[in-house]
Amino acid sequence: MTTQKHLTLEDRYAIQHSLEKRHSFRTIARSLDKDPTSISKEVRRHRQSRYYVGQGRVPNRCIHRQ
Repeated sequence: MTTQKHLTLEDRYAIQHSLEKRHSFRTIARSLDKDPTSISKEVRRHRQSRYYVGQGRVPNRCIHRQ
């Protein structure tokens, strides 16, 4: 593994593309020559919900909600 401290924009695009293909963090890390923990932390730090309702609320998508 390399000792680079930061991910490049190309690395972030590769992570996004790989996540859309449902690859694991370990697979993504191998392809980028990074640690899997670095990948998971990057994703956790920059993830956004697709189910944004407004005012910071995410809808309750539970089937037993009612």
